[in-house]
Amino acid sequence: MKYLKSVVGATTTLGALGLSMSAKADVFPSNFPVIEVHGQKAKNSSSSLAAASVMGEKGMSGTYEGLVPANQQATPQALFPASPFAWEDPLTNGCAQKTLALGSTLWPSRCNPIGMANNLNFLDPDANWVVFQENVTTAVGRADLLNHLTSSLFLYGSPGVTPIFGQADHFVNVFQVTATPDLSSPGSFTVTLALVFDGGGLGTDPTSPSVDSRGNKYLSGLQTFTGSSFANNVFQVVTAINTTCDSLPGGGCTNDPFFNNFVLLFDPPRGASEPKVHTNWVKAAGIEPRGTMNAEKAQHRVWDALVAAGINQEPRSWDPLSGAVPGQAVLVNGVLPDGSAWNYYLVPLLTDASSVAAFVQLSADDGSFEHISVFSSPLPYAAPVTHAKAKQLAAGALDAGDRLTTDGVLTFNPLSDSELARTPNTPYYEFGVTDAHGKSTTARVTLHDGTAIRGRVHEGKIVHGK
Repeated sequence: MKYLKSVVGATTTLGALGLSMSAKADVFPSNFPVIEVHGQKAKNSSSSLAAASVMGEKGMSGTYEGLVPANQQATPQALFPASPFAWEDPLTNGCAQKTLALGSTLWPSRCNPIGMANNLNFLDPDANWVVFQENVTTAVGRADLLNHLTSSLFLYGSPGVTPIFGQADHFVNVFQVTATPDLSSPGSFTVTLALVFDGGGLGTDPTSPSVDSRGNKYLSGLQTFTGSSFANNVFQVVTAINTTCDSLPGGGCTNDPFFNNFVLLFDPPRGASEPKVHTNWVKAAGIEPRGTMNAEKAQHRVWDALVAAGINQEPRSWDPLSGAVPGQAVLVNGVLPDGSAWNYYLVPLLTDASSVAAFVQLSADDGSFEHISVFSSPLPYAAPVTHAKAKQLAAGALDAGDRLTTDGVLTFNPLSDSELARTPNTPYYEFGVTDAHGKSTTARVTLHDGTAIRGRVHEGKIVHGK
């Protein structure tokens, strides 16, 4: 574990601290309400790091860049009214200066986590931002930083700021967890839920959010994950830092000190000691016997899954769903970033036939809740493309001499084409194709709008529309 003492003003010391709690699920929120904030820019920028960090400061101390808003429900713009993003420049520019003071960097906008922490401590002399990183890709490394993330909220009410999907240009703020202490093992907790705000820029079209350097969408609204879904599907070591070296032979920007590291920033009180906390990030309770789920059950029992996971106890996730109706569920034969299978049902929660308030992911195994994305306001929605229609659309994108070689499957696979696999909420049908010369390729059709792509997005043939 690297504890980066180079961070200016960081005085947290390592030690042991006992915890005494009852054996029931408790909610551990930030000290102050975290208000959703998004940066101005998208891929290859430090905007998401700046936004996630300013949300972290708000959650810990109730301030933005050391200034107290008159209303704790205010965004940074209330204190920096010159423009919607006037608050961002002091963070990103200052971060670049603090980063370069320590040497050259490959990070977006020349701003890395140490530079951001140093700048936050400079802007607010009462702050005490620290950076942790773990330079192994094993389960032990992931567990170490998840322990730190959890204890930052357990003890200090300090949200965690961390990159997701392995992206240096995609940071989120984890501002609340739900956990149950294990009375037989003091200092051990089972984490069941994590509440997250994405910090990335959203662009101007809510139906087509901006993306990071590998095509993952920046998401608007509250993101709620089960413990296992966040820990295993989202929380990844940093592998995409700079497009000039991300795809180089040998594995990417390997000379960067954060490469292949889990990374976490938070703001503990000065002089606080770090407890020996151990956490187990687990799945939610199933609603059906294993192996008996189907799309009809996913649609009609999605509310049962949400209640079983405790989502109804979280007003920010639950209240916007009032009056929503589950739409048609679909089975997605997905793939996790580590290459393992991830099969889930995607269920839209509709405010009307053409508007969606949220997407829910349920385990294909037992219907257990995995993730809900509740949008800040309903988004346009169209009925999903059927398999038969997708096959027809795929055929329409083929070149002369091409033929489909597989019947196709609905999937989400960030390893196959990251520019298409942007979020599990937008899966696609994938068909095998052989061209006139016997070469294998693919044809893919997006579930929600029927766009057909022959080959990879950046170099393939694209036919839009249903």
